[in-house]
Amino acid sequence: MSRLRLASLTPITMMAFAANSLLCRAALAAGHIDASSFTLVRIVAGALVLSMLLLIQFHRYTLGGSWLTAAALFGAVQTTMIGYGL
Repeated sequence: MSRLRLASLTPITMMAFAANSLLCRAALAAGHIDASSFTLVRIVAGALVLSMLLLIQFHRYTLGGSWLTAAALFGAVQTTMIGYGL
């Protein structure tokens, strides 16, 4: 990946994370959804998006990395968020 592309994608990614955080807080604070349902929706949605990305990448490149590492990362993020909430 070129440095220019990386430099342009990094701020976009950070803004997406910030927007996601604000939307999550708004949904939970207003009581539109309870924390456990919200977590379930996020886990399922994340798994679906990661699966779609994997399928796209599978057709473009040889796969690298491992499922165990990906699952550990995803699990660690969810555990941290739930633990902080409790």
